[in-house]
Amino acid sequence: VILPGCTKNISFIFKSASAGIMTEAWRLHTHPVLMGGASLRVTLRGVALEQDNSAQQRAALEKELEQKVSMSLCGRIVRDLLRGVHTPERPSSPADLFITDEELFNTLNPH
Repeated sequence: VILPGCTKNISFIFKSASAGIMTEAWRLHTHPVLMGGASLRVTLRGVALEQDNSAQQRAALEKELEQKVSMSLCGRIVRDLLRGVHTPERPSSPADLFITDEELFNTLNPH
C-alpha cells in the first residue's frame, strides 16, 4: 500500500542468462483508481554484472535431487505392487479325508 504523497523504494533481484542492462515496463492497477483511470507505468531497469558462477553446482544438485525423486517414486511403486501381492489361501482338506471305515460304511448303508 502506497498512500498519496508517499514514496516506496522496492529492491528487485533478478537473474539473467547474459550480462547487460535490462529494462522492463510494468503497468500498475490501483485501487482506488488514480489519475482518472489513466495507465500508471513503472519502468524497471537493472544491470547484470556477473555471470552465473554456481551453474555447475546447481546442475549437480538438480541431478542429485532428480535421482532422489526417481528412487523415492520407484520405491513407492514397488511397495504398492507388493502390498497387492498375496499368496493364495491354502485349500481346505476334503471333508471325507479323515472318515473312518465304519463311518464310510454307515454313510453308504444307512439302514
